[in-house]
Amino acid sequence: MYPRRRRHRNTTGDIATIAIGVLTAAIGTAGLVWVASPVTVIAGMALFGIGFGIGQNATLALMLERVSPTEFGKASALWNLAYDGGFGIGAVGFGLLTAPVGYPTGFAVTALVLIAAIVPAWRDRTAGRKANHAS
Repeated sequence: MYPRRRRHRNTTGDIATIAIGVLTAAIGTAGLVWVASPVTVIAGMALFGIGFGIGQNATLALMLERVSPTEFGKASALWNLAYDGGFGIGAVGFGLLTAPVGYPTGFAVTALVLIAAIVPAWRDRTAGRKANHAS
């Protein structure tokens, strides 16, 4: 883990890191609404990628922190199942949405869904502390 990332995680926790990643990805996705502007689309995709990378690493780290080392394999398998399933369901949902309304609206709705995902993550911040102390 990079020192800067470790320092941030140790001071804010994984839930805050996940929220930052999701918010960054949502802002990037919202930038894709302006499909006529190549610069905005490229910047949006860069922000989405940065946010997605932050969230991806933080969620896996959070899952591994909540289980004993003997259950790392199970946690990793569950994370990958959720990741792949979410990717597939999201792609199908996006396709069904954009067919009638177009890409700009599809990207706007996707950004709103991403922002809505912060709520359960933020609510989980106390449950995570309890789970860590139980193991």
